[in-house]
Amino acid sequence: MNYVTNQNGELVSYHGIPVNIEIPIRTYRFCSTFAPVYMVSASYGEFAGTKGADGEPIDCYIGQFLGSEQIFIINQADKYGNFDEHKVMVGFLSKDDAISAYSACTNGLSPLSVVVCSPAQLLYWIKKGNKNEPITNNSFPFDPESENVMENNLYDWHDCDVTAAKALYDMRHIDTDEQLLEPATYDSVVNEISEVENGEFAVFDALAMQRLKLEKSAMLFGRVFNRSGKELQIAENGIQISEPFKKNGTTNIAMVFELVDGQTITCFLHNPDKTPNQLKPDDILVAWRWMLNKKDITILVAPEKGKDQNINEIGRRVMALAKKNSKRFTDANARRKQREENNRIIEERIASKEVILKDLMLQVELLQSRKDPVQREDNNQAAPEMGAKQEQATQTAGNDTTESDEDKQDQPSEDSKQNHDTTDAENKQDTDTEQTGVETSSSSVEQLTDQPETDTKPENESEAAETESNETDKPIEQNIDQDQPEPGIAEATQNEKPDLATTPEDQEPRTATDSESDSKTLDMEFLNNLISGTQDIDASDFNSRLDEIVKKYDESGDEQMESLLGVAIDAYASQLDKLSA
Repeated sequence: MNYVTNQNGELVSYHGIPVNIEIPIRTYRFCSTFAPVYMVSASYGEFAGTKGADGEPIDCYIGQFLGSEQIFIINQADKYGNFDEHKVMVGFLSKDDAISAYSACTNGLSPLSVVVCSPAQLLYWIKKGNKNEPITNNSFPFDPESENVMENNLYDWHDCDVTAAKALYDMRHIDTDEQLLEPATYDSVVNEISEVENGEFAVFDALAMQRLKLEKSAMLFGRVFNRSGKELQIAENGIQISEPFKKNGTTNIAMVFELVDGQTITCFLHNPDKTPNQLKPDDILVAWRWMLNKKDITILVAPEKGKDQNINEIGRRVMALAKKNSKRFTDANARRKQREENNRIIEERIASKEVILKDLMLQVELLQSRKDPVQREDNNQAAPEMGAKQEQATQTAGNDTTESDEDKQDQPSEDSKQNHDTTDAENKQDTDTEQTGVETSSSSVEQLTDQPETDTKPENESEAAETESNETDKPIEQNIDQDQPEPGIAEATQNEKPDLATTPEDQEPRTATDSESDSKTLDMEFLNNLISGTQDIDASDFNSRLDEIVKKYDESGDEQMESLLGVAIDAYASQLDKLSA
């Protein structure tokens, strides 16, 4: 082996480079730049005796597959998105696994870029490479061994069941995206390879077959999978072969096998001959990737010691892993389906509430459109009155100012005060004379009241005006003899006296108006409950009750109820918004 571990299983040397483990796997890492994170995917340490971009030893993450000869060097970004330093990922099966583990150990950071190299290339770069710039494929010399870094399988497949269990256990530690549990359809796996996946990838030639015999080979694989899987079989019509598609300038074809438990096995084949863009019937297709669901499992069927695996061995290993993963996959998808069903029910309820809300909003707009003209009319009527009041207030203020200014003029002289007193005395004498005249006039009115009416008219308009003025100054009740009231007045007054022994309810029976008042009280109580949020809007009779009230008071002229109804509908709409959120 090219690595050494201590009694605790921690890596102490990797291809001759001393390693110091700072944060072992399955412990917490505390860092000043991000929150504490549980190291579920890898251990964290450094290559002793080296010097990185930060002046300290080069950092490394150690995965579960120390026998893997693929090494991934990550160019880490700083907080501004510029190059910061390098992180070396050892013990990982693929580039995706390395990136996933790095992200999980750094609270979701993403690398600037990732470069794949062999152990020999890593040693060269550590010794002679520039650590102050991002690493690229040109940072180290070509290594012919790097194209076949996984020729030696990491597992002993003599006991297929035990080895599959160990492989599945190891994969789960780096399967942070749960690709082993993610259902894969034909379209999704082909899209994953042809469009989504970027960058370089290692080519693991595990199987070769002629294009002309591809359909027969797929059927043969199906029989091998069924024989190896026993109770876990290929589903009926569960074998699909894709149309040719391009990947990195090479023609590819995918074979997809769907199992009865919902899992999928996918084999990707490419055409590596001199005309990769043309696919002829006699061309040889070579398998370069195998996937279980959405997880790359090529390492399990990779060539060993330069020799390809035969079809029976491939079927045995792949189905052993699929059976071990079946229960966990089935349980996870049952929970996923339940969540999807719950989401569907919630979405249907939201859609139903949105329809109700839309209808209510239309009603609110209708009421608002009817309310606006009335409000504008009231404002138009109130505007002249308000203007008149303001004008009157302005005029009054002006008069007060004028009077104040006059008061501030020179004080009157002593002669003026004396003349003023004389004038007051004369005015008082005239007033006494007028009062005497008024009393005489009153006596005349009483005498005229006792005499029969005649057609006698005043001699001129001045006399008529004086007579009318005198009659207006004294109420008519005072001119009538209280001891001799007009006939019928006392009787009417007596009849108008209320009976103190009886109540209004006893005096008059209940009428239709009283019933309408009670109905209005109940309607007001319903609307107030709706505004306060105590009304159950999910009750079976709620909508019919609200519709009845809308019809009753819409354009009824009852301003109080129309205003209350508008507030209640707004409150109802607000409650629906909260339910939708």
